[in-house]
Amino acid sequence: MQTDIIIRADGGPQIGLGHLIRCMALADMLKRHFTITFYCTIIPEQIKLELQENGYGVNVIESNSLWIQSVRPNQIVVIDHYGINADVHIQIRKQKAFVVCIDDLHDKYFEADLIINHAPGIHEKDYKALASTRFALGPDYALLREPFINAALNHVGTSNSNSLMICFGGADAFNLSCIALEGLSENKSISQIHVIVGSAYAFMDELRNHTKNDNRITIHHAISGDEMRAIMLGSAYAIAPASSIGYEVLACRLYWLGGFYVDNQMRIYEGFKDLGAFYDLGNMRIDLKSKLKELDFSKLPNQLNNGQIIDGKSGTRLLSLFFHLGDLFELRLAHEGD
Repeated sequence: MQTDIIIRADGGPQIGLGHLIRCMALADMLKRHFTITFYCTIIPEQIKLELQENGYGVNVIESNSLWIQSVRPNQIVVIDHYGINADVHIQIRKQKAFVVCIDDLHDKYFEADLIINHAPGIHEKDYKALASTRFALGPDYALLREPFINAALNHVGTSNSNSLMICFGGADAFNLSCIALEGLSENKSISQIHVIVGSAYAFMDELRNHTKNDNRITIHHAISGDEMRAIMLGSAYAIAPASSIGYEVLACRLYWLGGFYVDNQMRIYEGFKDLGAFYDLGNMRIDLKSKLKELDFSKLPNQLNNGQIIDGKSGTRLLSLFFHLGDLFELRLAHEGD
């Protein structure tokens, strides 16, 4: 019997698109073997259409209550949401469904069958969870979309050009893209600048104004994963936070100038900093402009440890764990039939 997967995640201008992007990545890894439906209270129309074009169901809901009541015993429920706690996990498990939590904070108790946290340096002891909970921790379980899995698997390297990519996520609520461009405006060691913004980005007019005075800049708005990978592989450098984008940068083996700008990026930032995976820009909401003004790209240290962190096999590892949940369901059915 094929097991259904429900994914509960939201994304928009205020909360960003990171939860949806990494859930899309997980769906890409599982779609050949499971039927997948997304449940969202907030989702940009463009992301909704992209999910539907990829064969996923999308239900826009007003609250959690009806969705929870509709869960069936033959389902795996994936939750990537800070506002959903163990009370909901318990309700779902009482309905004989399985709970998978995607988490990057480990700040509460989890009544989950599986917890996924792809941040470096995380350990099972960091979590309060059931004794039976399984864990998928660290970059070996990186939630990467299919184009970036393929880039990592094929050991695709980046261009030797002095082109740079800037991406602060699908929303970039603090408009760090424009702040970065201000810092790079007089830096002529970079010949081409690609700025990638998502469907939830709200500062397009301001961003376009930068292109009037700097013909190095190309803006890419709400592009596909394949298009984003192509831009990355044509670039030598990337300015990006320690978020899902950072994993994509590592998969494509760019020289990563990384940092953080919200609290939920801190553990990923600290983990990759300890690994020496990026040139450290620290808190990107503080002095990003001045740091980039002072940066001499020709003198950047070349000892980044970013070539072996992402091996492209996370999909295989995660699929095995989801197959295990499906096997448990079959065993449960057999036991109930005895």
